[in-house]
Amino acid sequence: MAVSFAGVRAASLVVNTPSGTRTRVPLQPLPFNIGRQSDNNLVLRDNRASRNHARIFAEAGEYYIEDLRSSHGTLVNGTRVTRQKLVASDRIEFGFPDSYSLVFTFTTTN
Repeated sequence: MAVSFAGVRAASLVVNTPSGTRTRVPLQPLPFNIGRQSDNNLVLRDNRASRNHARIFAEAGEYYIEDLRSSHGTLVNGTRVTRQKLVASDRIEFGFPDSYSLVFTFTTTN
């Protein structure tokens, strides 16, 4: 099991773009900021996303996602959330169809 610098198990996001591209992005550094603005850790290139849409952070050895008062909301497994604990395979979306979707996953080492 890989351990990240924050004392929690290392994790990443599988990012599915609107064009169908899929990439894996490690959740580093924490907090991990997501939004349209260029200084976010994950930049959503979609004008419907808020400049600072959401963030993922660690607390008590667990990962959480928090909506940053975005215009369209943050959804985890289809449910709109303001703050939600993340577990492996959770699907994260940003309140509008046909845009980015993320899958939360723990990083494995061989």
